[in-house]
Amino acid sequence: MATNGNRQPIGSLAIDTKQLVDRMTKTKPEELLTYEELSLLIGRNVQGVARGNLATARHICQKQYNIVFGVIPNVGIKHLNDVDTINTGQSSIDHIRRTARRAAHRIVSLKDPDAVPNDIKIRQFTYLSVAGALVHMTQNKQVKKLEGKISEGQKELPLAKTLEAFKE
Repeated sequence: MATNGNRQPIGSLAIDTKQLVDRMTKTKPEELLTYEELSLLIGRNVQGVARGNLATARHICQKQYNIVFGVIPNVGIKHLNDVDTINTGQSSIDHIRRTARRAAHRIVSLKDPDAVPNDIKIRQFTYLSVAGALVHMTQNKQVKKLEGKISEGQKELPLAKTLEAFKE
């Protein structure tokens, strides 16, 4: 069986992670779990050595139980209610825009653009086009435009209609 650096078989879940998941799934929306409480539960610091266990537990709670936790720095994690969960989308979109912008700047930072072969230039321009589209679509003005289109139908738009909304 394959193992990772912790000598734990891949696919098996650490007992500490299971204990964290068990505790986290018993929370109610708006409930705060302090790092101190979680650390005492497993006997290891969830802000240090057991940070990965807590991250895995959060992923499991989200994927298997539809429970999303937000971070309160140096305090703990909070079970987000549905409105707070939806509102995490704004920070994610902002992050995507910043990442795409940095990627575009990095992609064009060539010391000798003329020395780059044509097939690599095609790849460069493809990546720049994708990054540019992401930057454009994630601007607040564009998101508001899309929000207006969605408010008409009260549901998510198919990809073709989403792209069409950005043309207008």
